[in-house]
Amino acid sequence: MDKKSSLQSKNITPLGINLMLLAKKYVGIIVSKLSHLDIERHFYILVVIDASTKPITQKDLADLFSIDKAAVVGIVDYLSDAGYIERNVNPKDRRQHIITLTKKAEKALPDIYNVYREVNSLAFNGMKKSEIDTFYKALENICSNFSTVETDNFYLDFKKLKSLKNIQKQKPKQTKTK
Repeated sequence: MDKKSSLQSKNITPLGINLMLLAKKYVGIIVSKLSHLDIERHFYILVVIDASTKPITQKDLADLFSIDKAAVVGIVDYLSDAGYIERNVNPKDRRQHIITLTKKAEKALPDIYNVYREVNSLAFNGMKKSEIDTFYKALENICSNFSTVETDNFYLDFKKLKSLKNIQKQKPKQTKTK
């Protein structure tokens, strides 16, 4: 029995590992299939803006994806610089920016939707509708279970990690004993 099977039989495989690997593969396929576009990521933001029934702000995106406002600014800058979205000051609250799609985004969206449908279909290939429904219900339950747990936002501090690696490489200092 390999290590992964052994961990699964002991029911200790971290759920996050499987979800991370699944997400990495899923996003990789999406990116590959949309490589003809002049953006290489954040297609889901365009889909969310398009599907929204009300004007969507940068704060809305931060809340929806549980990411900090600085990260949203970076995403919005990237998509804006590429010509897919525009940010406009909200006339009702000048502190807010409403994000809208450009004609370029609207032209790309049918292809983006088709790729998401195609990749979802590939993911669920061979599964019955009831199994797919159960999968989504399980995800909803897991999210609900985690929503009650208070956590700090987790961010990697690459400068700190780099300095930790340097510290670990250093030999321990010898101290003189009496």
